[in-house]
Amino acid sequence: MSKTMKRICLQAFIGMITAWTAVSCSSEPAACGCGDDGSTIPVSFTMNTPAGEAVPYGTTRATHDEAEWTIHRLTLYVYSVDDAGRGTFLRRYATDASGDQAISIVSNGAGTYNFTLKAPVSDLKARQRFVFVANDAFDEPSPGESQDELENKLAGITLEEGHSADKLAAKGTGIAMSGIARSNSNDIVTITPGVKCEVSLRRIVARVDVQNNTPNLVIGSIELLNAAPRGYLFPHDPVAAASESYITEAMNAEVALGTTYDEQKDLKKVFYLYERHNEDGNGAEIKITYTVNSSKGEVVVPFRKTSDTKEFVDVERNTLYTVVLGNGDPVTTNEVKFSLRIEDWNVVDMDEAVDPDEDEQMKRNKALKVNMFTPFNAKNVDPGAKKINAFFDKLAVSADDCPPDSYFTYTQLKDAGMMAADAVFTGPDGGKYRLPTEGELNLLLPMWTEEADRATVHKEKDGLYHPYWNDNLSTNTFPYVTVETPFTETIYLKNGEDNLPDKTHPDDTDSEYTLKGQSQLKVGALSETVHYYTEKPDDPQKGNYNIRPVYGLRFKGTSQYAAYRWESCRIADNPLERYLSIKIKALKQDDTQTTIDQVAQEAFWKDGFIEFKFPASGFYSPENADNPTPENITGRGVRGYCWSSSLWTGGSLARSLHFGLHNADVGRYVPGHRFPLRFVKVSE
Repeated sequence: MSKTMKRICLQAFIGMITAWTAVSCSSEPAACGCGDDGSTIPVSFTMNTPAGEAVPYGTTRATHDEAEWTIHRLTLYVYSVDDAGRGTFLRRYATDASGDQAISIVSNGAGTYNFTLKAPVSDLKARQRFVFVANDAFDEPSPGESQDELENKLAGITLEEGHSADKLAAKGTGIAMSGIARSNSNDIVTITPGVKCEVSLRRIVARVDVQNNTPNLVIGSIELLNAAPRGYLFPHDPVAAASESYITEAMNAEVALGTTYDEQKDLKKVFYLYERHNEDGNGAEIKITYTVNSSKGEVVVPFRKTSDTKEFVDVERNTLYTVVLGNGDPVTTNEVKFSLRIEDWNVVDMDEAVDPDEDEQMKRNKALKVNMFTPFNAKNVDPGAKKINAFFDKLAVSADDCPPDSYFTYTQLKDAGMMAADAVFTGPDGGKYRLPTEGELNLLLPMWTEEADRATVHKEKDGLYHPYWNDNLSTNTFPYVTVETPFTETIYLKNGEDNLPDKTHPDDTDSEYTLKGQSQLKVGALSETVHYYTEKPDDPQKGNYNIRPVYGLRFKGTSQYAAYRWESCRIADNPLERYLSIKIKALKQDDTQTTIDQVAQEAFWKDGFIEFKFPASGFYSPENADNPTPENITGRGVRGYCWSSSLWTGGSLARSLHFGLHNADVGRYVPGHRFPLRFVKVSE
């Protein structure tokens, strides 16, 4: 007997974080601009982006797809507003601007961001409208240009014949979005010290999914026909295409069709497309070829709700269109009916078998100490003033994106007082931050195994208690492997006054000082072979690094018991521009059922995890530390580091997170190296 399924519309959760409290002046607050020097007025924003669709996998739910809500570039256009509500262009702020026109956004996860801007004191009591564009830009409006002209601004990407539709959501640029800020539900904002605004961005494109609901049908190909090649950055009423010329799209390169029905039940992100008006004989269509009972067929799906209705629907921005083939029953002929499910992109239809532990999993994840780490490295730090002027807003490894002054020596930081236990820094959001200790880095990665502590594995190999994934004999010159047998892992979360780990509380399991529990590691299947060195062209294996995910169970028996997954990943298409992915999924403290073999299955990681990413932005060796230039950096693109505040035994070396093409660990390094900085949040 078939089970009646209920449709549950799960609104994508977009957390709203309290906007930063603006700094106020010590005297004459009513007349002062209230910036640090009294010359500017801080205006605070909380911004959210539309969350990625929750993708169903059986009875569980996948996490949001970052590619569909991440902000790579943000521009704010400020318009002065007259009494009639008409706006004229005043000035521009952007993440790529400088000085008071610079925006430095802070990601809070799940597509939420905070930032503040400095309005000139002359704006006090002015009526303004704040218009945002993310991941795209148009030529700066002329001074005094009417806001009405925004309606005709076009997105930067033009689709052409043969383009894949996923060009609209390229990994390096993301999906273009737009929105207008509101304060107290009004899009006209009166500028006062500490005014707080909220803005919800909406994608300017739509998405098409395909659901194969015919058990004996196998899809051969999918094409998008008559798509609009251009799109408007802001909504038009009525919906209109930006051009009357259309293109034929190839199958979206990000979708794997598979060759069986089971592999084609739910094809996600088949196409992205600009909005346009559709009517009979003039509209976008999706052409699907298929095979039914060894007979080939074809169906052309116009934007109509069903194959039997004649009423067309428009392609609208931030809307998810799902083409459903069939009604769940096999067909005996090659004629296949279709329906078109239309929903806001932030809603997903799922059966009532949603994982009942989903909320509990989120709660367990939130309780992990590792959540203290910031989402990105620090980009601009003033050690003397104890200020973090800016964080990165994306993974960055290039010379253009990573200036030399974003790298610091341990000695430099210690001399500036940054390594003291009470050294607290003020961030661009007004929050408090400090550098992590060795033990806190160990929440992300196990320690480099000292020689005396290495296990003997397979007679001649040394086993290490941290992720080690390269097994190519030509590049893995050390006979190392990751030990799979359980071991006791102890980390010390605080420093003493000498910057050495504080081991005065060795028996405090899971306290603020010491965390001690059973851990286990396991190497996964080969995911990528990266070719790096080419010194020996006669040896085809020379320079190959075999990258595998490494899985872990750590701190069993404590409240920090969790599953881990570590992997070196590409940032984009270049295999030599990489980052370290650390996925963590909290487990119940009394869990005795979860095994390392279960954790080492990719199905375990379809949902319910938190993720930290570290860029392989390289380092400056001590001989280059006094003159760091883009030309003398080492390991850019393949090796990544960040300092802790802790020294190693003896005090001559310092602890740092490290990863490369071999492994990832918390190692020890000469303090004269220049490394990037990753901060932790200080609880208020």
